[in-house]
Amino acid sequence: MESWQISMPDCHQIWQNSCIAIANNLEEYDANTVQNVPIKNDSIFQWFLPSIKKHKKQFLSVIFISIMIQLIMLLTPLLFQYFLDSALPSFNLTILQTIMIAMLFFALADPIFLLMRSFAFSNLTSKIDAELTSRIYEHLMQLQLSFFQNNQIGKITAFMREMANIRQFMTGNSLTLVIDLIFVVVFFSVMFQYSVFMTVVVLIFLLIYFFFWIIVGPVVRKRSEQSFDANADNTALLTETLYGINSIKSMATENRFIRQWEKRLGRYQHAYAQAELTNIFSMQGISLINKIMVIVILWLGITEVLEGNLTIGAFIAFRMYSNYVVEPVIRLAQIWQDFQYTLVSIKKISLILKEPLEELPKNMFLNKISGDIIFKGVYFTYQKELPAVLSDINLTLESGRMLGITGPSGSGKSTLTKLLQMFYQSTTGEILIDGLDIRTLSPTELRMNMGVVLQNSELFQDTIINNLKLANPDVTTEQLQKIAKMCGADFIEELPQGYETMLSEKGSNLSGGQRQRIAFMRALINNPKILILDEATSALDYASERIILDHLPEIRKNRTVISVAHRLNTLKDADVIVFIDKGRITEQGTHQELIDKNGGYAKLYHLQQQT
Repeated sequence: MESWQISMPDCHQIWQNSCIAIANNLEEYDANTVQNVPIKNDSIFQWFLPSIKKHKKQFLSVIFISIMIQLIMLLTPLLFQYFLDSALPSFNLTILQTIMIAMLFFALADPIFLLMRSFAFSNLTSKIDAELTSRIYEHLMQLQLSFFQNNQIGKITAFMREMANIRQFMTGNSLTLVIDLIFVVVFFSVMFQYSVFMTVVVLIFLLIYFFFWIIVGPVVRKRSEQSFDANADNTALLTETLYGINSIKSMATENRFIRQWEKRLGRYQHAYAQAELTNIFSMQGISLINKIMVIVILWLGITEVLEGNLTIGAFIAFRMYSNYVVEPVIRLAQIWQDFQYTLVSIKKISLILKEPLEELPKNMFLNKISGDIIFKGVYFTYQKELPAVLSDINLTLESGRMLGITGPSGSGKSTLTKLLQMFYQSTTGEILIDGLDIRTLSPTELRMNMGVVLQNSELFQDTIINNLKLANPDVTTEQLQKIAKMCGADFIEELPQGYETMLSEKGSNLSGGQRQRIAFMRALINNPKILILDEATSALDYASERIILDHLPEIRKNRTVISVAHRLNTLKDADVIVFIDKGRITEQGTHQELIDKNGGYAKLYHLQQQT
């Protein structure tokens, strides 16, 4: 048994938020007992805590500056009161000048501290925002493939945009508001010293604010959610339209999609108008309550002054303090409204955060493999209540051999390769690579030992060289040239910019055959021991397919190859071919053996030969 050592920091980085299962031997380990669940997220706001802790010093500096601002606000009314009630009647020029200098100092210090806080806070929030965005993107990349297959790309994009609302709320005025609200208690204690009755009146109006929002808040939230759902539908349709524009134009169905867009747009406009109307009503309600409070306080304050219970300076000071306590409460009401929108965003983004992650807790690492593959009694169904997609699959493929898989459409051929890549887990049975149950291995490390070429392999909008280096950034020019020759991709060096040629979206500035040969190169860059070809040549013309097939003997050398195809001429040289029908292996053997059996494979082969 090989042993290895790892430092504590590396151990923490690798196994953070993971479970380590330990068994005496592999046979005693049941991977099904370890459930694939996401990191527990009791609240979306917990995602912010690590970033806040990381930038604690900057966060504390924002708090300190905020305290200084509040202290200025606390002292300024007292200065005004002293100026009006004591300094001004005394006609003492020295005292008046001292107070004026102090007031000037506070007048200058207040915007300076506000500017300092804005700068420090913007710097802090930009860092938190960048870190959080990276964490969310990383989380998205770790989701299971089934999530992307079961959700429209447009809706996923809309969900991710909602993360901006959450980040804006968490890194916006809500943090500084907490500090301001703490000082509201201090201001109220001072206000009670001036007039208990008037302070109680202010408190009553603040309670009216809260009762108003208890009534209006849920309505705002509901209308916001309806507006979001309508907009998400629009985004989904727009994404589907852009992806399918060739089919739409070829079928001349533009008008149908335009009508569908207008119908959905009408629903969104109605939902958005309702949400905005509710928003306007709520803000006007707050404004009305505030105006009534100002009038009542002025009335009561003037009465107190006329009756000799308050001086003019004391009333002005009280009025300033009442503004200080009302302003944060109004901001709280506004932020509460933003919070209603944020709750909608949280609900949507939680659909992603609660999805099971792909990385299961593992009990061993995987280095280089030889490529022996065994399927033992594998059954698979997408959902328990649905019939099995694959049933009783038993296969043994030795390292260095080629397996051909064919059969009718929808029989489960591609699903079999996805099980091998751990995009799905078999419902029952085992899949072994080099004698190891793949459920005990890291999906990422397993796939690093595989090369995959799909019917429509994605090329990214970047240079050819960067597309090729995705799997192996350290590949040398000599290795690239060797692999290019192996895959019939010598044409790359004939391009004006060669490997530095910039590809259009999905590589549309290359022919289908050129794109597929680059996909073959990319699959072989890391010298994988297992190569999966899933209808890799089905979309090519026969000339392009012939180029790849002519190089297939060299491509498959020293590696295990699994080729899924409908064109049986691509499978003739396979060491073993299986014919899958309705999720079961109905025939198995070499090409000639299956022809001699005169079963489904032979009928399909003869049919293709006739055409």
